[in-house]
Amino acid sequence: MKVYLKIGAGALVCGALVSAEVNAAIVSCPGTAATTDREFTLDTTPDATCLAFDAGNLSGNGDAVNDLGYITLDKSDDGTSGAVEGSLTFTPPTSGTSGTFSLDTAQLSGYTDFVLALKTGNGQLNPDWAAFSLPAGATSGDWAVSGQQALSHAVLYGKVAPVPLPAAVWLFGASLLGFAGLAKRKQKA
Repeated sequence: MKVYLKIGAGALVCGALVSAEVNAAIVSCPGTAATTDREFTLDTTPDATCLAFDAGNLSGNGDAVNDLGYITLDKSDDGTSGAVEGSLTFTPPTSGTSGTFSLDTAQLSGYTDFVLALKTGNGQLNPDWAAFSLPAGATSGDWAVSGQQALSHAVLYGKVAPVPLPAAVWLFGASLLGFAGLAKRKQKA
């Protein structure tokens, strides 16, 4: 019986890994069938989702993604802006209509909820940029841009990971409430 369970658990793990590879899909943003717009695509495992897109600039400095509560972590076309420079490897770093990206997870510890935004030149076709929400565990993938203009740059955003309170803080708070209850009881008596 024990041998059967061990083999079954191993088969489940292998099946999950194989199905994760098979389920990878190219996600398009904005995902319209129109031929007059620009499509941005991202291929990651697990799948990313289209978070936002629009015309105009996306610089990582007080832009539309920052307005959604994300902070700028890195930018592909400079080495000076962002909280974690060097955490995004983008190929090619600028220009081109397709390539790859990867995240340095060691540098990004302390951050969560990553967003990768792709920005092309302004004009001709819209949208000019698209932002993809990366699921937990997605650290690399392929990107592409359709239309007449190549990539200008990519921006990596994220949120500061919440720091859990240690159990001692909760116990201390509970004991303070207990002492307050005892003091109130003594006042009544």
